[in-house]
Amino acid sequence: MGCRRRISNQVVYQEGVTPTSGITLVNPDGTGNLPLLNDGFQNESPAVSPDGMRVAFISTKPGHLALYVMSSEGTSITLLAPQLSHAGEPSWSPDGTRIVFLASRQDSLGINSEVAIINADGSNFHYLTHNFDWDGSPSWSPDGSKILFTSQEGPDGIYVMDTTGANRVQIPGTTGFDQRAKWSPDGARIAFHSLRDGNWEIYSMLANGTDVQRLTTNAANDWDPAWSPDGSKIIFESDRSGGQFRLWTITAADGSNPSSPLGALAARPHWAREPR
Repeated sequence: MGCRRRISNQVVYQEGVTPTSGITLVNPDGTGNLPLLNDGFQNESPAVSPDGMRVAFISTKPGHLALYVMSSEGTSITLLAPQLSHAGEPSWSPDGTRIVFLASRQDSLGINSEVAIINADGSNFHYLTHNFDWDGSPSWSPDGSKILFTSQEGPDGIYVMDTTGANRVQIPGTTGFDQRAKWSPDGARIAFHSLRDGNWEIYSMLANGTDVQRLTTNAANDWDPAWSPDGSKIIFESDRSGGQFRLWTITAADGSNPSSPLGALAARPHWAREPR
């Protein structure tokens, strides 16, 4: 029996548009494009486990957006939390045992979006937020102690909380224009996209909300930032090339050296780290 693929320092992303899209693996320079999943459903938001052996993703296989995990080969596909009517945006714990994600919750006012957590084997599902407004886009901190997320409860903005859902605090200066926040690999900075200057651009800031830097300046839409494993680059999706979304990279420190290594109809990138 051959060795299973270990995804290391590679990019997984959503290839294609609704109602059908696949999950594809590629090297950061755009070579070695390898489809992992292309089954006629809408598959999106891939996230590679810290050991590089599994991929969490969202799919419409059951007739709605649901959370799945598959092997790094695109096999052994498993549905997690089948009781939910909607799921999105998975993020792995640093030890690979749990996944935090956006999950629907039914209450007296209808269906709402919360941040939830589940073991990677599908056990011990529970909500971390319990609000009447939208919570989502969670990102697990590199040290495993905090979860970053976006909320419309109270002042809109980017928040951080313990992995139990306790000690919820808004990052100063953030607003409802700031979304899809991601920790840097060392936990020192946060990348996000924002409409705060009138156009969707990529920004970064220190984890305490200071030293905000605008990294892109383009009339097109720049969305969904993700850090390279060493923290030196940020990859994101943009429609700056003829209106079709492609993946672009920039230098994380100042937004310099923009490059588009990947083709059209590419979105929701995740840059897998090198397993320790």
